[in-house]
Amino acid sequence: MKKFLLMAAILSLFLSVNCARAKKEPMLIGRADLNRVLAVDSSFRAKANLYSPAPRAIEFLKSYDKPTVIEVFYGSWCSDSQREVPRFIKVMEKANNPNFKVIYIGVDRKKHDPEGLAKKRGIERVPTFILFQQGKEIGRIVETPEISIEEDLAQILARGKSE
Repeated sequence: MKKFLLMAAILSLFLSVNCARAKKEPMLIGRADLNRVLAVDSSFRAKANLYSPAPRAIEFLKSYDKPTVIEVFYGSWCSDSQREVPRFIKVMEKANNPNFKVIYIGVDRKKHDPEGLAKKRGIERVPTFILFQQGKEIGRIVETPEISIEEDLAQILARGKSE
C-alpha cells in the first residue's frame, strides 16, 4: 500500500509540473508578422540582441537585389527554434533589405498550422526557413544551419543568383 501511495504521489507531482509548464509555454500557431512573433515569444528580442552575425554575409544580404520570400516555420516550444529564429530576426534587421519578405508560420508539436502550410511544404522539423523567388523554392535551411543562419542564407541566394 505504501508503494502504491508513493507511486501515486510521484505521478501526481509529474503531471502537475507538466501541466504547469504547458500553461506557461507560449505557442503561436499560424501566420504572423514579426511584431506578433515578438509579442508571443518575448525572449526572442533579447536573444536577437545578443547575436552578432558575420559581417561579410550581412553585406551580401544588404546588397541582394532579387525579390525573395522567406517562409519561417517554427515552434515556440522548440529549442532549435528558440535559438535560430532570434538569430534570423537579427540577420534580417541588420540586412535591412526591402527585397526580403518574411512570413512567420508557427506550428504545434505535430507540425500543424491552421492553413495546412506546413503539410503543403513538407515540414518535418523546425525551424525550417524556405526561400522562394518568382514562386519557386530556391533552397531551405532545416533545423540547424550548416555554418550560420546568415551564411547559409547568403549561400542559397548566391546559388540562386547564378542560375
